[in-house]
Amino acid sequence: FVDSYDQLDCESLTIRPGSDSPPRLSMAGVEISVRPEFIISGQYRQRNICGALKLYFSKDDPLTDHSAPYIAAIVQRFVENHIATVDTQARGEACQVFDVFAGQLFSAPNAITRRFNDMEAACNEIATVWPTV
Repeated sequence: FVDSYDQLDCESLTIRPGSDSPPRLSMAGVEISVRPEFIISGQYRQRNICGALKLYFSKDDPLTDHSAPYIAAIVQRFVENHIATVDTQARGEACQVFDVFAGQLFSAPNAITRRFNDMEAACNEIATVWPTV
């Protein structure tokens, strides 16, 4: 992580540790533990913004250009629901996932509606099947 820290555009941002017991994100009846390691705040174009950074640890299953945007989008939804305020707006570029072993940083995509629809459908399926497991 330290070797790849220069990928983060941190000049005008404040980064602080995330909570040890953050609230869960609820999606279609499924409780999701996001637990971002870092909370990001600062100013962008004279607006207060916020975001979060989630660290991803897997040597054998690196994030891809397909999978990473889903995780970053979940981070963005978490920020929108639990960190953003009336005065501080969640910003996709500040909602990130960092693949530690691959050394790659991914930000939430601009187009997240389809990804949220996909995730909600998956959560609906989980909620339906879970009681029978």
